[in-house]
Amino acid sequence: MLLFMNNILILIPDKLRKPMGGMGEQARNLLASFPKDYRFNIIGSADEEQYTEDNYTFYPVMDIKTMNGNPDPICNTFLNQSLFIEKGMSLDIKPDIVHAFDWSTMWAGRILAKHYNVPLVTTVQLSIAKHITDIHPLQSMQHQMACSIEMSGLIESNAIVQVSESYMNLFPSFLKSKTIVIHNGINLNEWIKKDDVVFPGINKTKLVYIGRYAEMKNIQSLLDAKIPNDIDLIFIGNSKGGSEDLFQAMIKYCKDTPNAYYVGEKFGQEKIDWLMSADAVIVPSIHEPFGIVALEALASKSILLSSFVNGMGDFLNEDSAINCGITSESISKAINNFLILYENDKQRMIDNGINICDSHSWVKMAQSLQLVYNEIIKLNND
Repeated sequence: MLLFMNNILILIPDKLRKPMGGMGEQARNLLASFPKDYRFNIIGSADEEQYTEDNYTFYPVMDIKTMNGNPDPICNTFLNQSLFIEKGMSLDIKPDIVHAFDWSTMWAGRILAKHYNVPLVTTVQLSIAKHITDIHPLQSMQHQMACSIEMSGLIESNAIVQVSESYMNLFPSFLKSKTIVIHNGINLNEWIKKDDVVFPGINKTKLVYIGRYAEMKNIQSLLDAKIPNDIDLIFIGNSKGGSEDLFQAMIKYCKDTPNAYYVGEKFGQEKIDWLMSADAVIVPSIHEPFGIVALEALASKSILLSSFVNGMGDFLNEDSAINCGITSESISKAINNFLILYENDKQRMIDNGINICDSHSWVKMAQSLQLVYNEIIKLNND
């Protein structure tokens, strides 16, 4: 029987079983790698049911929808923070730490940490201040408020977790003394293909895009690129967590383009089988705090085409991936360069990619986060 338990309350605007993006994937794998004397209570998306795993219980927030109209998404996020507070106060469990993932839970995290008189840890997943630069005038005040919530949360945090050195350096230097960089990770033991996927299309070479359909993912430039006729471009994912307009543009592109196909969303072993059956994976993002899908592409032993922006540039190099840039022209050139790669060059990239994955095990990343928790709990108890 465990004599001591560290109770961590996590606030995350995502699901863990079928996450919208890297945030939920990171949390699921980090927690699974923690020792058993930690207990996590996770408050997350209303799209998931309550369930319990070995060392955590997931609690969805209330599902309360606007009755009419089309609310501004930033304002909607402001309102949703109250749902995290309601759930956090209803659990009747006093945490040792409140850990808010993303700016969209930092306001709730501050209130709950004050309510329970415990330390606050924040993780910067996708900064509202750093990734949105073209603000519509009618949304300017909402964006300023969102940026204020993010910065106030970081200032009030006892510790800040950043997912890459590059992203950390975008923030004011006075925050660095309480900031630790913990990269996303990968579990190579899981990356074993169990089924050969039969891709749509008649071409032998398959290039995959997987992820959210958001502007920062640069779908617009990929759709404008010149895709050779002898390659099939496969799109994986759904419209959640992104732009419905971009998602529909991709659907139309697949209908209008003979060698482009949309195959829906893939999770777990099915995702592993699809990526490991592909010839290449493309991640052409224009903004990327870390880029967990790039790490997954390396683990799949497919050739990675990446823009190398932000956090991806911290762990990738041109010995492990092809730099596709962020323009439709550079993407087109990178795809053509991929098609003429010699087999020994492909194998060299694959081997270097696996070495990168080895240095990014989830166990190592969880150990780093455990040290943060231990130090914060010790300081709070002294």
